[in-house]
Amino acid sequence: MRKRMFSAIAGAILGGALVAGPVAASLLNAPALSPVHGPPGTVVDVKAFPEATTCPSVRMYIARVAGITSFSDPRLELLRGRVTYGLGLGQSSTGPLVRVPFFRFTVPALEPAVYTTYFTCVGSTNGWNALFEDTAFRVDPLAPGATLPPTTTLSTVSPSSDTIAPAVWLLIGLLSIAAACAAARRAAGKSRAVS
Repeated sequence: MRKRMFSAIAGAILGGALVAGPVAASLLNAPALSPVHGPPGTVVDVKAFPEATTCPSVRMYIARVAGITSFSDPRLELLRGRVTYGLGLGQSSTGPLVRVPFFRFTVPALEPAVYTTYFTCVGSTNGWNALFEDTAFRVDPLAPGATLPPTTTLSTVSPSSDTIAPAVWLLIGLLSIAAACAAARRAAGKSRAVS
């Protein structure tokens, strides 16, 4: 009886965690760039934004200086890129079923230097539509004889999809609960046969 109860509770907890997933998000750490430096033409992935209900879409900028607080500042340069969505397990969002935006951009033709990136959550109605200072990015010089690729001003690179669809997590959660129940029934049947 005790084994059956333990298995059922464990299965329910695992299944519930996979099915529900917490939707709370807070910007404990800034969204992370990967890589954090490269010459113009480098493709950069940015993850760990707040979940999509808080941050429906992302817009990113780059500037030579830190401390910019206004969208109208002429030193801001819009980073042209692509927003995709996946499941969040990042620094700013938790839970396998939390939908989060990801951003991918190509480093534009900038002089070699250390720049500051900025982001905003486009369409947010709860304060995330402000301009937030993000992390530093170092633009490296082009290699001797290298030319800028055609994607320098607009990223046309399709992000790789390495996230698991919510339906798969739902299926995993339901199968976990079913497996726990089956194990509990088997254990109960064996204990009855022994006694």
